[in-house]
Amino acid sequence: MKIYTGNFGNEKKYRAAGMQPVSIARFNRWFSGPKIMDLAPTPDMLHMTEKEYTPLFDKILDKLSPAEILERLEKLSGGKDIVLLCYEKVGEFCHRHLVADWLTKSLGIEIKELGKMENNLF
Repeated sequence: MKIYTGNFGNEKKYRAAGMQPVSIARFNRWFSGPKIMDLAPTPDMLHMTEKEYTPLFDKILDKLSPAEILERLEKLSGGKDIVLLCYEKVGEFCHRHLVADWLTKSLGIEIKELGKMENNLF
């Protein structure tokens, strides 16, 4: 299983490519797939600047076990590659990048953002 990051706007493309989207967003209006709410920001954080947001989100991650999160993702994957989803467009600041960096630093796994020119699978 590989792990990627992406946004809800491309969910259908991810599914068509045989990937399993998993939401890590606080609000999931139109998404009915699996969610890991432990990786979502608090509602108050959604109105903060990146500078304010990042240390608070790091505190959320500090309370979690990267190995346990990976185990949960493996169970949700059904043998497919995973795409961690939230709302921000590719290239914009987003907590999914903080989650990817945290998993990479903690577990040594490579996580790419789908849609970037160098990683564009679609």
